Amino acid sequence: MPHPILVRGARQLLTLRGHEHSSGPRRGAQMSDLGIIQDGALLLSGGVIQHVGPTRRLENLAQAKKAMVIDATGMIVLPGFVDPDCQLVTPEKAAYQSPASVKKIEQDAKRKLTQMLRCGTLSMDSVAGPGLDDADEARALKINHRLQATHPNMISSYAPANPLNTDLAKLVRQDLLQFVEFQTEGNGWTSEVAQNWRERSAHLGFLMKARAQSLSSCLNLPVEQVCFDGEASAREIEWASEQRWVLSGSPVQALRRGGRSGQWRQMVEQCVALALATGVAGVKGAASMQMMIALACSEMGLTIAEAITASTINAAHALGIQAIAGSLEPGKRADILILDVPHHHEISYHLGINLVSKVILHGKIFCQQMELEWPGA
Repeated sequence: MPHPILVRGARQLLTLRGHEHSSGPRRGAQMSDLGIIQDGALLLSGGVIQHVGPTRRLENLAQAKKAMVIDATGMIVLPGFVDPDCQLVTPEKAAYQSPASVKKIEQDAKRKLTQMLRCGTLSMDSVAGPGLDDADEARALKINHRLQATHPNMISSYAPANPLNTDLAKLVRQDLLQFVEFQTEGNGWTSEVAQNWRERSAHLGFLMKARAQSLSSCLNLPVEQVCFDGEASAREIEWASEQRWVLSGSPVQALRRGGRSGQWRQMVEQCVALALATGVAGVKGAASMQMMIALACSEMGLTIAEAITASTINAAHALGIQAIAGSLEPGKRADILILDVPHHHEISYHLGINLVSKVILHGKIFCQQMELEWPGA
């Protein structure tokens, strides 16, 4: 069995540990509590977090005496980012000017996945479809399935263009999906159809998410996540605060809409459960949650702490994986980032720069920053 790993000396260890009186996603003032431990440490073993606490205490544990040591002095340590809404596999006719082979489409998807991992996104939901036809959608689902064999943290969602004619039982048996996504506007969806699918999901074992441009169309929907790209009224934001689902939004979409609309700030203050997503679509778009955090601060009016919460534990809730991801707590999967900055505020200062020093995935070093050899040093 591999030796345990001790990550020690973190200037700030952002645990995002759970709140005593709340097991759901963070809302309102809770989003500002990052559970920071100064000079913090983690002890990892078997791909799982075993202990979390001050460096001095963890170094004295018997298990730590045999551990491989990773020195995080002067840096911050936090949970791997979670992207609850992206599309790694874009249907051929929607993304390519000329016919592309399945191999080419899969290579592009794997390249985008690699970029995400290097930038610290260690769990993600990849939406297959809606394509231009059934063959496109089936191809995207199968590519997602092969990517999952390489990176099991990836979740596969299916957004069927023709939801009423989809054989979900067959797709679940083939292990091709974990989520089903529907658009609240169009495609034959009604609240009755959504409720029927929810009943089927309980039987078949998949979760549900909705995509909407109007929050009023999402009231009381039986879903884990609403992917929102629209304008919300004050009344709609008040309604959203009463819902059990997590609302995910892309700062890139907010930027395209002119940014600083004020609605996202209002959502936080009204206690809407908010998550950030890249919304990346195949070969197009930024794959970095670090960039989303910076843009959320500049374009959505979130504080840095709120943006980090929305990119970790709340995003994990949006995907139903909060029991294993999104925070640094004993028993959770050891998916950890070490960022080469001394304070979490600095994440928002370096737009476009990858701050990742090391990525620890399932308790093993997955990638690390290249060391430079200065001439004449």
